[in-house]
Amino acid sequence: MRTTATLLSETRYNGRLVVDWQANRFHRFTLGGDFKKTDLSYWSSGLESQIFMDAYVVHPVQYGLFAADRLDLGDVVLEVGARWDYYDSKALFSNTPGFIFNNPRASLYPDAATDPAQYAAFLADTGIWTPSKGHHALSPRLRVSFPVTEKTGFRLSYSHQVQSPEFTTLLSGTNNDLSFTNTNDTFGRDANFGKTILFEFGVRHAFSQDLVLDVSAYNKDKVADLAYRILPYVSPRQASETLSVNVLTNADFGNAKGIDVKLDRRVGNYLNATVAYTFQVSKNTGSDPFTYLNTFARQVSGLTGDRTLPPEAAQPTDDNRTHNLVGAMALSFPSDWKKGTTLGSIVRDASAFLTFYARSGLPYTLLVNNGDGQTVPHLNFGLGGRAAENLNTSTLPWTKNIDLRLNKGFRFGRLDWTFYADVRNLLNFKNVEGAYAETGDVTNSLLKDKTLSPELQNLASEALQAGTLQSDGTIDLSTPCSTWGSPVNCESLRRVEARFGNGNQLYTLAEQNRALNAYYDAFFGLQRFNGSPRHIRVGIEVNF
Repeated sequence: MRTTATLLSETRYNGRLVVDWQANRFHRFTLGGDFKKTDLSYWSSGLESQIFMDAYVVHPVQYGLFAADRLDLGDVVLEVGARWDYYDSKALFSNTPGFIFNNPRASLYPDAATDPAQYAAFLADTGIWTPSKGHHALSPRLRVSFPVTEKTGFRLSYSHQVQSPEFTTLLSGTNNDLSFTNTNDTFGRDANFGKTILFEFGVRHAFSQDLVLDVSAYNKDKVADLAYRILPYVSPRQASETLSVNVLTNADFGNAKGIDVKLDRRVGNYLNATVAYTFQVSKNTGSDPFTYLNTFARQVSGLTGDRTLPPEAAQPTDDNRTHNLVGAMALSFPSDWKKGTTLGSIVRDASAFLTFYARSGLPYTLLVNNGDGQTVPHLNFGLGGRAAENLNTSTLPWTKNIDLRLNKGFRFGRLDWTFYADVRNLLNFKNVEGAYAETGDVTNSLLKDKTLSPELQNLASEALQAGTLQSDGTIDLSTPCSTWGSPVNCESLRRVEARFGNGNQLYTLAEQNRALNAYYDAFFGLQRFNGSPRHIRVGIEVNF
């Protein structure tokens, strides 16, 4: 019964209206609006305990109005617009997180669980609850494009964008009470929109109709991301007591900037190829709303002796890849290619598709090695480790991959047949996609020692009690298993000795280490960090 059950019901009502009006040769106006109303019921809890439960019934609304004017001045095209967004979660948030039934004012409504009138009065009590308020934001947008030469075009854009909070995060723990949970729980609050300011410019140059280069640069400032912070609250039950509670805020901020380069090449009507490269630096005070809680909130500062404070400067995010090189190629021959020739009969209705990438590794935080076995990327070390460096300072190695698919079409009777070969990781690259956070490597000798040493000690202790342990650590399994506290263990060890030893029923230390190493490698070995090896599929498709 120590499991979690979840019940979810969600109904969404969406509407959108857009009016596109070409007023004259210069102005083209776009006006519109959209709305979304949601009926959301959610419950998730352990079946034995309510700790960290989530339960709520809400009816949030979201509205948006937008307008834009596309001004065509010949070579120069200017677009100016704005969007207004509004949302209200229609939820109640306890004045002090975790104090609902535990709030002294709740005693004014002793029959709220069974009396609808008292329950309504309980929900309307502003001494316990604060109703959500409507949040709104105005987001301007500007785009301009014009030709620099006959073959070169320039574009520039600037915009503000907002992100509505995800309701599962916004409403987390809002109906939880410290009578059944604790301050390690997370309590959602009536957070504002997330906000992003984006600036981008680019140049597109056509060397010919078959060769086009596009270069763009961008800067994205994130100024109000959702983030959990540990804030002090005075207990409504005892004014002298101050609690530290995990509450949702808009405190995270960061920046992402980069350059994109893309080259498109076409050869005749048969070959198309694309190569793209991205250089990006993404930094934020949190990669997601839980970053601080899952990392340094559990660490003690060596300077203050208190909890480490949230970062005041942006640091690399969990998903930041500095370098990305990707490409694709498609080669296809129609059914009438070089009709009547031997070559044409071989390659007609044939095609080949190739994709590849080479990308830098994800960042991670190196930990002090205590042999705990945490792995990266996307590490939440919390109480399970101690950082040995700043957040996401280290980086995993590069990874690379090539995929290929070959198709050959035939027609037999009334059926079209396609034979294909799909090869993933064509060159069988060995990609290391993870590591132990405490070593930055795919091995951790301290973890291995902490895992296997107790096994060897327990084995020796059990053999000693059975009177089968020899002075050199060898276990004599030739004696009757009835002398063992658990005869089943004795019989199992005989089979293990036969598998990892010479079958003489003398289980030596070397054989014990060989068997335990096999166990360790099966669960904690190198393969857990390796990417997929070469994989080949062949098949037939039939079209009627």
